[in-house]
Amino acid sequence: TAQYNNGATSIKCFGTSGNTGLVGWTLSSSSVSTRVYFRIPSAPGATSDIMQFRNTGNGGGLQLRTDRKLAVVNDASAAVFTAATACDVDTWYRLEIAMAKGTDTSTGVINFAYYLGDSTSAIETYSVSNANCGTDDWTGVRWGKLTGIAFSLDLYFDDFAASTGTTTLLGPML
Repeated sequence: TAQYNNGATSIKCFGTSGNTGLVGWTLSSSSVSTRVYFRIPSAPGATSDIMQFRNTGNGGGLQLRTDRKLAVVNDASAAVFTAATACDVDTWYRLEIAMAKGTDTSTGVINFAYYLGDSTSAIETYSVSNANCGTDDWTGVRWGKLTGIAFSLDLYFDDFAASTGTTTLLGPML
C-alpha cells in the first residue's frame, strides 16, 4: 500500500464483516520472538485478535480493543495485560512480543513492549515467567484481523521479523 513505515510499501490486512485478513508463517520452536510495525486508521468495532502464536490451542498473542488499547492474551485467550495508553490512529507503532511454552500451564514466558516507531523508549511493557502459554511447541505466527466478527477493520503492517529459540525482544529495524 501507499502507507509504509520504511521502504515504499507495507501490507494492508483487511477483514470485512464476518471475515478475516491475515499474514503469517509456519515454524517449530518452544519459544518465538516477533516484531512488526503497526498502524490503524480507526478503532475496531469490537475487540479483535491482531497477533497470534499458534500451537495446538490458541497459543497467545495480542488483541486490539475498541478503545484502541492493546491487550496481551494467554493460551486460554484470557487477557493478562491491557495497555493503559491507547494507540493513536494514523501513527506507526513497533509491536514486539515473545513467548515460550511452559512445562505446565503456569511456567510459560511472555515479554511484550510497544514503541512509537523506532524509539528505544517503550510506551509500555509487560513481562512474566509464570504465564499460561500452553505446553506445546509453536507452529506458526499470524498478524492481521484474526477474528471473523461482525465489523470491518483495516490494519497496516510493515517490517516483519521473527526469531525462534528466544524470548528476547528483537528491537527496531536496522
